[in-house]
Amino acid sequence: MTDNYTSRPIKVVTLPIPEDYPFKYGPTTVLKFSHGKHVDIGCIVFLKRKYSKSIIQQVTSCTVDLMSFSEERCVIVQSLTVVFNNEIRRRRRKPVTVFQWAVSFRNFMNWCDENNQLIKNLIRSDFENAFRNYIIHLRQIVQVKSLSLRSQVKSQNNVIAVLNNLFEVEDFARGMNLLKSSFIDENPTVIPTEDVQTKALSWLSKLFHGLTDFVLSNSPYPHKLSIPEYLGWPENSMWIVPSNIWAITPDEECTTPYHTLFSHGRIATKAEMTNMRVEHGKTIDEITVIKDIYRVETRIKKANIDERDIQRINRALCANSAFIELFVAETGMSSSLIKDLPWSSELKEAMDNPSILRQRFRVIKYRAAGRIVSFEIGATFLNEFRKFMKIRDYLLNGTVCDTLFFAYSCRTHWELEKFKSNKIYIAIKKLDKNIKPVTHREWRASKQDWAIRNTAPSIAAKLLQHSEITAIRSYSNGSQISHESEMSDFFSNFETIIQQKRSSIDSETDTSYGSCIAPDQPIPINSEIKIIPECGRLEGCLFCDKYRVHADETDIRKLLSCRLYVMEVSSFASSAEEYSESITPIIKRIDYILSEIEKNSPDEFGHLKSEVETYGELTPYWRSKLEMLQELNLL
Repeated sequence: MTDNYTSRPIKVVTLPIPEDYPFKYGPTTVLKFSHGKHVDIGCIVFLKRKYSKSIIQQVTSCTVDLMSFSEERCVIVQSLTVVFNNEIRRRRRKPVTVFQWAVSFRNFMNWCDENNQLIKNLIRSDFENAFRNYIIHLRQIVQVKSLSLRSQVKSQNNVIAVLNNLFEVEDFARGMNLLKSSFIDENPTVIPTEDVQTKALSWLSKLFHGLTDFVLSNSPYPHKLSIPEYLGWPENSMWIVPSNIWAITPDEECTTPYHTLFSHGRIATKAEMTNMRVEHGKTIDEITVIKDIYRVETRIKKANIDERDIQRINRALCANSAFIELFVAETGMSSSLIKDLPWSSELKEAMDNPSILRQRFRVIKYRAAGRIVSFEIGATFLNEFRKFMKIRDYLLNGTVCDTLFFAYSCRTHWELEKFKSNKIYIAIKKLDKNIKPVTHREWRASKQDWAIRNTAPSIAAKLLQHSEITAIRSYSNGSQISHESEMSDFFSNFETIIQQKRSSIDSETDTSYGSCIAPDQPIPINSEIKIIPECGRLEGCLFCDKYRVHADETDIRKLLSCRLYVMEVSSFASSAEEYSESITPIIKRIDYILSEIEKNSPDEFGHLKSEVETYGELTPYWRSKLEMLQELNLL
């Protein structure tokens, strides 16, 4: 019989739904999330369905075979709707996270129906069997390199999160051979150099303060604006005018005949304009020159009369954008938090009466959008924050905005819209083409690095509002310069420990990490590492000057196996301090040794890495240790 695929009636359900709203959803349910994306979750009640290519962009791109309807699956759809709604309504997860859960789970159900995995009702054993096979499927995808390991781990974990909620458990996948992300694949954010940060902050500060003062005081055009000293411009300043080209560099002024002499802050005279046109090969038309000068004079006069002139508003928007970047650098907030930071009239009062939990820092705490919002800033940053509130009021001009930060879209006739991304560096690059933008994630990493160096990891994690382990893993990579300085001594003995060939003389003792040239005579390679080389502790071998490793299959597999085992047990660390002292040094030591070996044998290394991390072909020693933990249901 030929399958007949057709469209079906749908009902768009916007999350979150009120608590007392009846949950009676099934084949028509399409979920809509706050960021505008839809997920057709009701389609899974039909065992046969097809999707067009634009599966996420449209409300629904799914056609179904109506004869494949499964009434039992309506229970699954209804339960899923409850789970997704509760996660958002109770603020357990961000809408975008729940959206990803929904997409991943629907993909899982698609695979189940395409591969004869029998799931018709909310029965845990059926889901367990199907999910075990789904993990095998994801592993095969990684093996043929059609998709990355990280993406498949994320999909796997999203499905696990949904199943944990569906069955109200915390260990749905316990005992399963799950895909694991490699520590290398996590790519901790590299902190920009101090020079890059200093130049960026200098520009942002100059633009924010200079343009805010200019707008709020209604200063006349042309206006002299201070700029960073490192540029070496005359008097460390530039003149701005009410034009789309509101400022230029000294080099540009020498090559382009502008009506305004930017370096002098005045309009060019008739003679000057004529000379400039001649120098640049332009035709000389006296009437045109006079009209141009008159038009510029009229434009400046109009801008000086109107305190809400469009170009003055543009400069205010530039100041607004500059402050957002300064705020990110000060607080280390993530982009998602910045975009959703709510506004409340209580904020101004909170700024006047901040909490003091640490010296030289202030906590701003206020109620907005039905919840308590708080963040910490430096005491000196309060004045900048207050100044921002004034430029915010100027831009809104009586309009109400539910978020602290916002933007205006010229595509929608200058309508107020939610802040999405900052384009301040586009304006800065027109004046300093060598400036290196610092992303929000890089500012966050810099803040985290400072916090970890100057406070405990627990405090650092609290400041940036994430877990201690996340603080160590994702944001503690340090700047490249400081990183190289710190590690140079630690890894200076690579040429000694890495042997390209095995000696024919049996002068080494085989270990689970490599080899030892002098058992029971441990000497630490670095006094600052807290892992002491003791022959009774296997991990101590890595930090002993008697340790040797050969650039061959045997020792490479040992190190890769050890690394995989350590990553598996890293979640047992009771705190970020324990993780940074006991886990991080081992991982880094192994990674640096492996990276040196990989330089000489990249193909062989890649092959072995795939065998260990993807196929699970560990050395007998490390495999037995891993299997023991699995038998105890600890993994």
